[in-house]
Amino acid sequence: MLHLGFTALHKAAVGLYQIDIADYIRNHPQDFVNKVDNLGRTPVSYAASRNEIANLTALLDGGADISIGDHLLVLPIHNAASIGNAAALEKLLAAGAAVDAVTSKGHSALHEAVAAGSVDSVRLLLEHGAQCDTADALGRQPLYFAATLGHPEMVPILVQHGADVNAKRFNNSTALMEAFYLRRDDVARALVSFGANVDCIRGFTDCMSHTVDDCTCRALKEELQRLETAARACPLPDSTDSDIFEDALEQL
Repeated sequence: MLHLGFTALHKAAVGLYQIDIADYIRNHPQDFVNKVDNLGRTPVSYAASRNEIANLTALLDGGADISIGDHLLVLPIHNAASIGNAAALEKLLAAGAAVDAVTSKGHSALHEAVAAGSVDSVRLLLEHGAQCDTADALGRQPLYFAATLGHPEMVPILVQHGADVNAKRFNNSTALMEAFYLRRDDVARALVSFGANVDCIRGFTDCMSHTVDDCTCRALKEELQRLETAARACPLPDSTDSDIFEDALEQL
């Protein structure tokens, strides 16, 4: 064992140690491929969290167990999703990865892919049945992550697959409130165009007027007016027509 509990396979998985992984696995005990380091991570977890597809493939072919999570219950599918590695996700899903498994923080692979802003990864996970309404330990669904991190392109994709644009966290905040508070104006407009309730931020704006300067307050109220205008002008797209969803986002 090396520093931090790394084996040669851990280092090889991240491209730091040049060996033939398949040959190495064949010449070591069967359970060696699934040895964990001091953080509970297996070599396949590291391969999934980097763009090392050849190494990932060799580890999977060599019997790597993709159901082993680290000390935070993070699985290889979460590692791949967190960097938007759609190619790695495809291999892991083909190998039987649990698409809706969650970490100790309640994050699913879909949460991670949305946070990474990877459209390809999000589409792939949804095609494999990922649930849009999974809430993490703080009550945040993937759509909320899109609002927090400023990814308007995620809105039509998630809504088309059943995401509730008006879903509330434990504190009753919605994705629109989050986008509005963080000045993610493009996300806010996207949410409104897909049916987010603008009423929820009217009182929110009044509360914020006591904590921000006059210039910011005016800007917030102007943005609220734009959102209200957008809500009146944009009929809710038919969720069965993917082309309408894409066209609606292009017009934002």
